[in-house]
Formats: sequence, structure tokens, C-alpha cells
Amino acid sequence: MKIAVSAAIAALLFSGAVAAQEAKPLTQDEAVAFLKGKDLDGVNPRWSARFNFKDDGALYGAGSAGSDNGTYSIEEGKLCLKWTRRWQSKCGQLVKASNGAVSQVLEDGSAWITFKN
Repeated sequence: MKIAVSAAIAALLFSGAVAAQEAKPLTQDEAVAFLKGKDLDGVNPRWSARFNFKDDGALYGAGSAGSDNGTYSIEEGKLCLKWTRRWQSKCGQLVKASNGAVSQVLEDGSAWITFKN
């Protein structure tokens, strides 16, 4: 039951979070303020995880798909995640939807991670 509820919440957060008409790219300063030194919950249609973005660029994540560590960088509002073991490394622009959700959007326009506020 808990998995079904989590999946439903993830689908609601993810759907519409990056509609092109609503999404606003974060500036460099906004992206850094949103991530650096923060613990954030993130969802994807297939998994959910808790991310720890350390001040020094180190990154740790744990969730329904296991755990991994690595590094992150932010350049011009674009977030790049580089994992060391099992998770996929991805880069994408951080965008904020009118509902307040912030998503990492890949070059193909798809949202990879939507972070909960």
C-alpha cells in the first residue's frame, strides 16, 4: 500500500511539473541557493530518493533504487549529477513550474528528477 501511495504522489508531482508554458529556468544563483548544502526528496516515474547536496560538491542519494554517491555541479542553472556506482549520471537545466516544483530537465525536454519543496 505504501508503495502505491508513493507512486501516486510521484505521478502527481511529476505530471505537469515542467509544462513548457509554465516552466521558468532557474538562474545560476537560484539553482545554487536551491541545492547547495540541502537535503531534498526527488521523484522520477520509476523511483524516489533523498539527495544530500553537500557544500563541497559531494553528493549522496538513497531511495527505492538503492543508494549511490558522487559529485554534482551547477553551471548557468544546469545541474550535472555524476554518480560513482549504479545510478545514471545526467545533466539538465533546473526549471521551476508555476506549482513550485523544481525539475532537472534533460536536453530532450523530459524531466529526469522533480524535487519536492
